[in-house]
Amino acid sequence: MSSFAQQSKSFLSWLRISENATVSEKVGIHDYREWGQGRGVIALEDILEDELLFSIPKTSLLTVENSDLSKFIEGVKELGPWLGEILTLMFENQREESRWRAYLDILPKTLDTPMFWLDCELEHLQGTDVLSKIGKDDAEQSFNDILLPIITSHPELFDSSKCTLSEFHRCGSLILACSFDLESPIQGPDAEDEQEPPKGMVPLADLLNANTELNNGRLFHEEISLDMKALKPILKGEQIFNTYGDLPNSDLLRKYGYVQNDNVNDTVEIPGDMIINLCGEVEMKEKKIEYLLDEGILDDSIEIDINGIPDELVVIISTLLLPEKEFLRHMKAGKVPQGRKDVEMKMLVRNLLEKRLCAYMTSETMDEELMVYGTGLSYRERMAVIVRLGEKKLLKAAIEQVDSWTDSGRPSKRLKTTLDDGISD
Repeated sequence: MSSFAQQSKSFLSWLRISENATVSEKVGIHDYREWGQGRGVIALEDILEDELLFSIPKTSLLTVENSDLSKFIEGVKELGPWLGEILTLMFENQREESRWRAYLDILPKTLDTPMFWLDCELEHLQGTDVLSKIGKDDAEQSFNDILLPIITSHPELFDSSKCTLSEFHRCGSLILACSFDLESPIQGPDAEDEQEPPKGMVPLADLLNANTELNNGRLFHEEISLDMKALKPILKGEQIFNTYGDLPNSDLLRKYGYVQNDNVNDTVEIPGDMIINLCGEVEMKEKKIEYLLDEGILDDSIEIDINGIPDELVVIISTLLLPEKEFLRHMKAGKVPQGRKDVEMKMLVRNLLEKRLCAYMTSETMDEELMVYGTGLSYRERMAVIVRLGEKKLLKAAIEQVDSWTDSGRPSKRLKTTLDDGISD
């Protein structure tokens, strides 16, 4: 038996015997490395809809509350759901005597999320919605400012040679990719009062690979356990899949390190600053921006998905271009202009979409050729191409949508000035 298979066997034995978890004899751990998926869960026999696959006691979850670390150091919970769980995972992973040793041994040692890509690999993500959201610098600052002082001040608990920055990134990425929210957010009277739920590593549940289209298992939160049940009949030999939700490839890659071909949930973002700059110098610009933000129409970015251009984009541009008196009248009435998809708007939005397309270092045609003929592409490079291609197809479809708007009439003098001011490089 290979060490890979032996570790899987030891993990299941630990889970059943030491942790008193219920694991159906109809499921097992399977080696899916040939498909680039690592470990996964397979049906060893036919499974009925709603049948229990496994039940994990809440006391078996690797959490801040269940770890001994919170007994040794006060205030671990106060670090927040992310940093508290990261520090806990780092603490347990360095200990050979950890209660979760059999579980920790099967967690991935390396990940393919962009957090671990080389600079030359990240270049392939130029223009995508991924790069600005990796957050590596902010994460490292949190480690240096918050966690490292705790680690160095407790040499009796932490081995500083093991609790390194690279291990911090690994544990943080594991929690991002594998952990589950254990409680629903507590809703306060204001949005600022919302509390992020605590995180927890759920042994076995996090071994399920994810596929939105093939999803056939779901985790249910019971009073004393977390139960995985079949959502539909599962045939012997089929893989059991969870789902991360309807996420675009940019999020799947950033959080989980994989992508899906022809992802119908793909999106592409148009930065809010790009939209504002498109309109050039306009009357009461800052006041209009403030008003659009207060109304919840303008955000850091506007998303375009399979449904095409959102109405908010037209509303934002229309509001920014309003003459001062007309804008004040709308603001006093507490309304925003609906906007007209006329020739003026058509030219503005088309220029905006073309400018967004220029952010990539390759064309759609080049990416399509890479998918067909790029036999020398690495796994990470191919994922980057898939992300780029999905975003570009949405932008191209959006341009075609704009072209279907009315094309009669001539642009006004104001629009020509706006195009000259906002689009020129």
